[in-house]
Amino acid sequence: MTEITYTKDQRKVFKELKMKIKAELNNLVMSIRLGKPLRKPCVYNISIEEHKIMFGGLDHNRVTYRHAHIAYCMFFNRTPYAMIEHPRKNNKPSSYMIEDYQKNWENQLNDAISMIAAVESEEDEEAIVEAA
Repeated sequence: MTEITYTKDQRKVFKELKMKIKAELNNLVMSIRLGKPLRKPCVYNISIEEHKIMFGGLDHNRVTYRHAHIAYCMFFNRTPYAMIEHPRKNNKPSSYMIEDYQKNWENQLNDAISMIAAVESEEDEEAIVEAA
């Protein structure tokens, strides 16, 4: 297996994408933390519509965070799934969601790296024209 070498700009783009996704995960965590106390019995005397509004996003955020966290660890840190979590037999994560996150992030990274390569090639062409 050959080792791929990246330029300084490409490593910078990788790190920026990683930090952006980490910030998104942190926002999800904060919304989950803020929503959990609302499920306490003291707020049970609300209507069904209010309950759906208040807690509907919480379950979605929990599922989204779980899969995004697994994908993040596997994609950026190359952590094997067995080291990330040990779910019960009936609580396995969706491999489709994890792969979808990874493909999305890989596309974002490839787009950013190709933009850098295009800019570098333009700079090289300008340097050749100036040297001539």
